[in-house]
Amino acid sequence: MKTLICRSLALGFMALPLLSFAQSTAGLTRAQNYDQLVRLGQAGYVPSAGDDAHYPDDLRAAEAHVAVQDAARALLHKSLVRELSPPTAQG
Repeated sequence: MKTLICRSLALGFMALPLLSFAQSTAGLTRAQNYDQLVRLGQAGYVPSAGDDAHYPDDLRAAEAHVAVQDAARALLHKSLVRELSPPTAQG
């Protein structure tokens, strides 16, 4: 019985590294990461400016600007889809 418990614990500890690499969601690809950096740069964020005192504020402002652009783009897309879709018969 003691041997069975020891073996079970040993197998459990050996399986832990395998489980630690399992991820439920995939991270960003390099292309997505690059696109995000480009969009932040277009929004005014310059990481090489050297002004570390305002780094978090500058990054948050650029992220907010990108979020507003994304919301406007989504709203425009939604209105275009609604405008271009054929009318439905109501009866």
